[in-house]
Amino acid sequence: MFIGHIAVGFAAKRFAPRTSLGLLIAAAMFADLLWPVLLLLGAEQVRIDPTAKWSHLDFLSYPWSHSFTYLTIWAILFSHIYGLLTRDKQGADILFFGVISHWVLDWISHRPDMPLWPGSSLHGLGLWNSIAGTMTLELAMLAAGLWIYLRATRARSHRPLCPGRVRGVDCLR
Repeated sequence: MFIGHIAVGFAAKRFAPRTSLGLLIAAAMFADLLWPVLLLLGAEQVRIDPTAKWSHLDFLSYPWSHSFTYLTIWAILFSHIYGLLTRDKQGADILFFGVISHWVLDWISHRPDMPLWPGSSLHGLGLWNSIAGTMTLELAMLAAGLWIYLRATRARSHRPLCPGRVRGVDCLR
């Protein structure tokens, strides 16, 4: 559900207009940004499964980056730090939900490998078992996220991106 996480970040801009789009997308993808670090440190484990239809990664153990409990803790930390630095409570709240959304979207797409807490039973609906289903949902989410984003934002200026010649190259108009 990689594209779906990006879609959440785009849609979140509607609810947190003062928060940067990059930070909103990073919040929704936080678990996937943290996971490689924890994997390299040996705290989490993965293996390659060449028989899988969609993702060839077989997540053996990733309770610190992807369990619901730890994503809640990461969400609290992420949003609290943002709130302290910016005093933007609305943005902090949306960042919190962006981090949490990761577990929900992964629960939909992953086979049962999503823990609620370290050592808990594993959950997942297995959308990745259907490439067509996965792509349909991901692209629909991206279209919806972009639609929400584009309806909620406006350009800051009306200047063209390329006013004339730039380094000897004519702008396309």
